[in-house]
Amino acid sequence: MGIICLVIFLFVPWQVAYLGCWTYQLMSCTLASFEVFGRRTVNDYPLFNRSSGDTTIHDSQLRADEQAPDKTLVLLDNYHLSCHVLLLMTWLLPLTAPVLAVWARTIVTAGLTSPFDGDHFFLSVAPFLVLVDFSSRATTPIFMRQRCVGI
Repeated sequence: MGIICLVIFLFVPWQVAYLGCWTYQLMSCTLASFEVFGRRTVNDYPLFNRSSGDTTIHDSQLRADEQAPDKTLVLLDNYHLSCHVLLLMTWLLPLTAPVLAVWARTIVTAGLTSPFDGDHFFLSVAPFLVLVDFSSRATTPIFMRQRCVGI
């Protein structure tokens, strides 16, 4: 991450790094969707053993605060969080497009001979670098649902 911030400070505008974060988040959400939804079958959702007429309560029927988080639920929650981050970044992407167009045109027409005096303030993109890195590596529950107890 330090190398990316140095490259932004010296060579490229922060909008290029933002576009790279958006692309990485899109790839991460796509791969997570295959992981979450790709291997599901009907047997992943047991309620009752209907063939034997069993009416005992299984672990999946316990209240949410009485059971430990299941791996598939953790994956699903993290996938939804990643999709929300991607949605936020997609809404902000049109704000970066004009600067990217001018920077690309400058590189194509003048090459590296003329300096691009764009925005090289790397702290503008640092929160998105951290957020994308955190949401793509999360394997444990990011946010635990807690039940509020009344007074």
